[in-house]
Amino acid sequence: MSLLFYLGLLTVCEVSFVRMGFDIPNRVIAELYYTYFREVLAEQTQLKWEAMDMAERVVALAREDGMGLVAEALQQVLERLSNRDARGLSEKPVQVVLLALLVPTEVYGVLSEWPVGRKYVDVYLGGGRR
Repeated sequence: MSLLFYLGLLTVCEVSFVRMGFDIPNRVIAELYYTYFREVLAEQTQLKWEAMDMAERVVALAREDGMGLVAEALQQVLERLSNRDARGLSEKPVQVVLLALLVPTEVYGVLSEWPVGRKYVDVYLGGGRR
């Protein structure tokens, strides 16, 4: 985390006695971050992003209010990970993969860990770009 902070890819958003919270500082860094993960995913999984046509899948999600096509794309990526990559796979990496799929489509404003009341939504899809 400290390296990402010193490189300017993260900023401190919360400080407590024993812990620091980090956040992506601005939209430019967020776009670069998701683009980087998208490229890494494509390289590791040998997926063809054009064949997945995420923009069309997300438009279908917006029109039909069904997660099926987006979930199918997420499943395609996760199935192509090697056993070593998938070992101990937790919620956070899956969330990053989903964000890497959704953010570049620009159909929704996509936010991670959006606060709602006293809880947080893992992936929030809002109206328009954020």
